[in-house]
Amino acid sequence: MYREALALAIHRNRAYCDVKSADPEGVHREVKSFRPDLLVRNDNDGPDPEVLAAAPSWVEVKYHDSMDARISLSGRVEQFDDATLQLLLEAVDKAAELVSEDHWQ
Repeated sequence: MYREALALAIHRNRAYCDVKSADPEGVHREVKSFRPDLLVRNDNDGPDPEVLAAAPSWVEVKYHDSMDARISLSGRVEQFDDATLQLLLEAVDKAAELVSEDHWQ
């Protein structure tokens, strides 16, 4: 359910984004067909390393203790304690900016 809430929050706050939600079992298939610019996932969904490699940027939300998160934008990974929706939206914006920069190069 949290996955759907995050997808809805991104869709409502960043209408320019094409947002899809996939269950952990279907994430590999969705990443292959949808080719997302940013993958938002939780730390226990266990995707193959090739799934993460297929998305240029990703957010990993750690649910077991608090709302800590790791964010990777074009290979640069940072750890955040008690991540907020605003932080997630900033990651969405940065991923969109990186995609735009890549498109024009």
